[in-house]
Amino acid sequence: MVKYIFILMIPLFFLSCKKNGADIIPPPPPVYTPIKLNSSSFTIGNLAKGILDTFQLNFNKRVDVNHIILISNYCLPDLRYSLSNNGTTIKFYNLLCARLGNDYQFEFLVHDQDGKTFKDTVAFSYYSRKLPIEGVIMNYVVTNDNNYCWVVTSAPNQIYCIGLEDTNYIRKYSLNFKPAKIVINPYNQKFYILNYPFYTTDIDKVYIMNPANGIIEKTIAIPHDQYDNPLHHLAVYDLDFGYNGYGVVVTGKVEYGNTRWRILDSRFNDTIYAHPDWISSINGGGLPFSLVYGPKANYNKTKIYMNREYSLGRGAVLDCDNQRMTELNYPSSNPNHYTVPSKKEDKLFVASYLYQGIIGTNSPSYNSQFDNRYSNTADFSYRPNDQNIIYYRGREFSTDYEFMVLDYNNGNVLMRTNVSSEFEKINATTNGRYVLALVGNPGNNNLFVFNTDIFYRYL
Repeated sequence: MVKYIFILMIPLFFLSCKKNGADIIPPPPPVYTPIKLNSSSFTIGNLAKGILDTFQLNFNKRVDVNHIILISNYCLPDLRYSLSNNGTTIKFYNLLCARLGNDYQFEFLVHDQDGKTFKDTVAFSYYSRKLPIEGVIMNYVVTNDNNYCWVVTSAPNQIYCIGLEDTNYIRKYSLNFKPAKIVINPYNQKFYILNYPFYTTDIDKVYIMNPANGIIEKTIAIPHDQYDNPLHHLAVYDLDFGYNGYGVVVTGKVEYGNTRWRILDSRFNDTIYAHPDWISSINGGGLPFSLVYGPKANYNKTKIYMNREYSLGRGAVLDCDNQRMTELNYPSSNPNHYTVPSKKEDKLFVASYLYQGIIGTNSPSYNSQFDNRYSNTADFSYRPNDQNIIYYRGREFSTDYEFMVLDYNNGNVLMRTNVSSEFEKINATTNGRYVLALVGNPGNNNLFVFNTDIFYRYL
């Protein structure tokens, strides 16, 4: 009986085993996580301290590098890289050819531990913002409140107003002449626009625009006076004003000859006349004030600085209150190339061959000795606690141009980075936030905004 019971239980046993096996669900295969680039960033280095520009790629998982290639520039980098954060971060550097104001694009190919690869491109901009301007930029000014930038362009001939804080703000006015420079007259808050003085017509004129509506309200033709040859054709080269509308206009001739300066007095219906000290100078009396040019108003517009012709190592100051000229002697007798007044203090940056320094109230004792023959642009830093700090474009050796942050309190180069030879017209905002500069060839340039924080990362 037991034997028969055992025989009957065998099928039940197998049936039971089959049922239990059907209940076992195999685990699903592991889900593969594709490689993903989470973010990218870069930091401008500091050549003064031997720190290179660094680019960073942050991935969602550990990766290894197959290659990183520069694809957007005609230079030969020697790129190197390192891994960190358990292999999720790649840092690469040694681009060598990077310049402020340029864009650089890279192709990267990486693989993970499963052998899967991921290829993509990433771009980095060596600036904070490029202003949306059409045409060739001739000149620009930043408003005193640091909120707007006014830009004059040719091809097409226009004036732009662009917001520096409100990045969506833009308006523009068309012009029927090729502009060269725009000057804000603090006396009447009108724009005085100079025509391009070469290869165009009406180059003896100054145009007065209402910035509220873009209307040219008045055109001033520079009149000949008794000191001009009536057969010569005049051209306007430069202009600036004091706080009270007492200004200096520099004129030349289409025919060969020296420039001369005149008074443009907007207090009296924009009258133009020869200054008594200029008359005395051409008649052989007094100091050589007939040989000055390049008017630049000081921080509160009570003075107008001018340089001597032929880059001589001294200049002149026109007092806008008493309307008298005095000679300004620079600390070095080296030929002078240009000067930059501070926008917030009574100081003047003097840049000449193998000598650059600051003169004025509480001026520092240090100077620099760069070869200034290929440099013509600088400005003061207005960041909080920055005193006697200068942004300067210089040239080292035969071909290398550099943007530098110079500390004249201690005689140090705080920061250096590479720029092109077309890095021009440095202009720092008085709130310390931005540096603006033109970058590009004369016929194809752009206006860039740089957040000043990027220059102070490695001080």
